[in-house]
Amino acid sequence: MLSMPRLAAQPAGFKEIFTDAEYYLLMDDYQEALPLYQKLYKLDSTNSNIHYRLGQCYLNISGKKQMAIPFLEMAAQSISPKYVEGSYRETKAPLNALFYLGQAYMINMELSKALNAFTQFRENLNVGDIYNLDYVNQQIKACQTAASFLEKPLNIKKERFVLLPGRNVSISYPVFSGDRQSLVFTVKEKFYTALYHSVKTNGEWGTPSNITLDLGVEGEVYSTSLNHDGTKLLIFINDMGSGNIYISTLEGGKWQLAKKFQGDINSRDWETFASYSADDKYILFTSNRKGGVGGLDIYISELLPGDKVSPPSNLGEIINTPYNEESPILSPDGNTLYFASQGHNSMGGYDIFYSKRIPNGQWSNPVNIGYPINTPDDEYFYFPFDSSTAVMPLASNGESPYNELYQISINPAPPVRYVGLDGSIYLTDNSDIQSADVKIIITSDSILNIRDTIVPSKIGKFTCTLTPGTYRVEAASNFYSMEPVHLYIPRNFNQEVYPLELKLQPKMVAEGAVIKLQNILFDFDSYALTREAKFELEKVFNLMAENPSLYIEVTGHTDSKGSPIYNLKLSAKRASAVVDYLVAKGIDERRFIVRGLGSLENLATNTNPDGSDNPAGRQFNRRASIRIFNPDKKISIEYVDVPEHLKPINSRYTILLAQPGVKPTEKQISEVEKALDMNTQVYAVGSYSFICIGSFSSKSDAIESFGKVVDLNFPQAVIINENELQRIVRSSQKQLITKRTIYTILVVTCEKPLNQDSFKGFPVTEEKGEDGLYRYYFGIFDTRDSAKKNLDTVNSLGFPNAIIVKLEKNR
Repeated sequence: MLSMPRLAAQPAGFKEIFTDAEYYLLMDDYQEALPLYQKLYKLDSTNSNIHYRLGQCYLNISGKKQMAIPFLEMAAQSISPKYVEGSYRETKAPLNALFYLGQAYMINMELSKALNAFTQFRENLNVGDIYNLDYVNQQIKACQTAASFLEKPLNIKKERFVLLPGRNVSISYPVFSGDRQSLVFTVKEKFYTALYHSVKTNGEWGTPSNITLDLGVEGEVYSTSLNHDGTKLLIFINDMGSGNIYISTLEGGKWQLAKKFQGDINSRDWETFASYSADDKYILFTSNRKGGVGGLDIYISELLPGDKVSPPSNLGEIINTPYNEESPILSPDGNTLYFASQGHNSMGGYDIFYSKRIPNGQWSNPVNIGYPINTPDDEYFYFPFDSSTAVMPLASNGESPYNELYQISINPAPPVRYVGLDGSIYLTDNSDIQSADVKIIITSDSILNIRDTIVPSKIGKFTCTLTPGTYRVEAASNFYSMEPVHLYIPRNFNQEVYPLELKLQPKMVAEGAVIKLQNILFDFDSYALTREAKFELEKVFNLMAENPSLYIEVTGHTDSKGSPIYNLKLSAKRASAVVDYLVAKGIDERRFIVRGLGSLENLATNTNPDGSDNPAGRQFNRRASIRIFNPDKKISIEYVDVPEHLKPINSRYTILLAQPGVKPTEKQISEVEKALDMNTQVYAVGSYSFICIGSFSSKSDAIESFGKVVDLNFPQAVIINENELQRIVRSSQKQLITKRTIYTILVVTCEKPLNQDSFKGFPVTEEKGEDGLYRYYFGIFDTRDSAKKNLDTVNSLGFPNAIIVKLEKNR
């Protein structure tokens, strides 16, 4: 879990330079960090940690991103699972070097190399790292998306939008008033971030004036919106680790001190952007507050008198994804929403998308605006003047580290006659898709008649050909429903295929809320869990650990090979393998319902139409399906796999002095407390402890203290997120509790009580759980081995799904 860095003698001055470099890097100030790492490289050119950090710096500086590749390639040759971030003694690179190498390849348009790097990263991920698993899968998908966009680029014209001629500075976040007569933009000056204001006179933009002092702002700050007449300015400010929206008004020709926007826009979480509609009737903003779809979501509120707003409304899953959405801006007529997203069919990083407002007030499925406006790099801001003209910040040329403003004009593409719809559906309760039950209905919004009725395949795929226009897509089923999705296919759509994913919810779920999980697949004639299966089970574990009221049903399946009796037993073993994995991590066995169905329910065909064997189909049938039930419908379950570095969370960090079980001496504790002038904090778990020191607002703030800790002979020390530490402690405590157990055999679980005659003479104990289900147990055993000796007998009496469970001794 935690590890020891390699000890290596470093050249004189190395530690001091390294500490400063790490501080700037962890503050995301890559321009300041780069020359320091370059000095370290001259002192030790074989140090893979320095190669890794140089690659990170180059990857985050405009005009220098291609220079990251050789350094990250070197770092990727020396990856260590024992890497310790922040230690000046570290000479190896972390697994993340492969991920960043993939990003560098993508930005340099080397998509096949990027795909290979991302695949290597995924293959070496720890099975518990489900957050980075989902994100790297998104990047692999982005590689494939990028390839299709590169084949059919937009025809665009770029013109520099010159505001500060002769200045070598980066300009970003240009926001125009609704009447297009005022402009505010953000400039990265040498020692601070500044906001500039310009007014159009006689059709020409006046000399911009620096309004930073008038606003009274400093630190991480940028412009986000002007109202219609340019007298109200919205600003983002990082308030000591909490992002908030501020407002300033123009009075008597002078901007007033910015004040925090009142109402429900700001929260205890992060708000990173807010914009007025051109008619000043609405305000859109981004927030990662609880109850959203993913990371940063887009919300909308109606503007009320006195700068007040109505309660915000989330734009929902049609716009928001499990990742981050940013910079929402409405077109002048209010009918098109432009925004940046890391999700949907992104080419990589943030891409610009647009969505059309349908006459019923809903939004159409977002469309990627296309290449070269979007690239595999981050495009996070796009200010539209109309459907074909916008202003956005771009690197002025391939080698410049500065962003300048450009006016983008999209030249009309030849109208298309047909577009292929490439659709897929999935069921949120993870049930197998029965094509006979689900039909996809596509209706033309313009003439209100059914355009197509499609029966999807058993794996949920469907296709059809559409002409440009707007369409309503929905699913018809006796057991599932979905909110209709609206598609907008413009006449100048420049791609051959329109991707679409539909999510269907059960109409009636008596057991409570149901959560979707992937099927757990097995190799032929095996019930051993694969690496991919363990990734999915880590998701189940996290959900069940954080939500004690959840219960899960595990159903084992086989393909058609083998006898029915053998398949029934094998399917039960597959279901039990899933349960055993979760129980070993600390989940109570009584929270499971286990079924083995053999080959009775096939997801795919076992044979081809000509009667020959179908190995690919049989692979999908060798599975364990999982459904998670929430009996307490009042509990809201949030389940979003977003990597930590994508979450703008107000986190704090501490220094863990040693691995659990390695107890520092009292003298060591005294010395480190004296050196840092801080007290240690101890979290006891059984016979061992987690010993920490300090609480820091960021990793960069912890770096100097961390160096002192390493020097005081704490080679296993690591900087750790306090939330992550608490999760590890809770998990350890749960696992400790489960070790103090005895064993019994759970014979059967059912909705209604059974008569004792059903158990063929052997004694069972009945228990009715909080979920309303009846469970029947047989025997009390001191060890799992002694319980196993009796399990075969119970199985042979007609209970093949019986499993061994643990019970607390005081129960």
